[in-house]
Amino acid sequence: VTFKNDLRLTQLQALALARTGATRRANFILDQLRQSGHQDEETLGILARTHKDFYTMAADPAEKQKHLRISFDLYYTSYQRNRGYYSGINAATMGLMAGEKEIARTVAQEVSDLCERTLENLSPESDERYWLEATLAEAAIILGDFDKAAEHDRRSTVGGGDKMAVISRTRAQARLLLEHIVGNPNLLDYCFRLPRIVVFSGHMFDRPDRKRPRFPLAWEERVRAELAQRLKQIDAQIGYSSLACGSDLRFNEGRREGG
Repeated sequence: VTFKNDLRLTQLQALALARTGATRRANFILDQLRQSGHQDEETLGILARTHKDFYTMAADPAEKQKHLRISFDLYYTSYQRNRGYYSGINAATMGLMAGEKEIARTVAQEVSDLCERTLENLSPESDERYWLEATLAEAAIILGDFDKAAEHDRRSTVGGGDKMAVISRTRAQARLLLEHIVGNPNLLDYCFRLPRIVVFSGHMFDRPDRKRPRFPLAWEERVRAELAQRLKQIDAQIGYSSLACGSDLRFNEGRREGG
């Protein structure tokens, strides 16, 4: 209650809601900020992001196009007002998707030039380096230079450290563009260093009185060894499962044993 009118906290609240899938609530909060006069890059940018999320979620073509256009208009307005590379690259991406090819290419080139100049004066340890490299990669995709995009994506991933959610979002943005441009969203997936995720569900141990065996206790060691071998083979790094008494427990033990 004490900080209910704090702009930055309200923006962060909306961003957290958007990231966790509460898109409509985030959109409402940000639209209220905009209507109250806030036209800064963060407010307009996160508001535009909610409409981009609506675009990706919508099944109806007319609904998709409505949110695509709103997202582009908000990003482009923000870029024209603030000249930030964050709003600029998103305006270029959504503009390309909305059919504004000339605007998209012009803004992408402007943003690319801005990021290159910023990188020249940036310390190697700066956290901003990730965002600059990722933005340069996105601009290169829009401008049709996929080799250059791959180079920047690899650099950004190396500098991304353990920011897996951020890297995943960058990959999602690249996929969105590549699907639109060449029909192959996975063209640059090899550039992104993300952990292999495994979801597992299996049988519980048979009850002693079960008439038709499904997972008898005598198979336990064999299943444990085979799970560990398979997880190591596919380089599983993150696993999700319940802890039911049976193969789920052996999966979790095998994941540890497999590294």
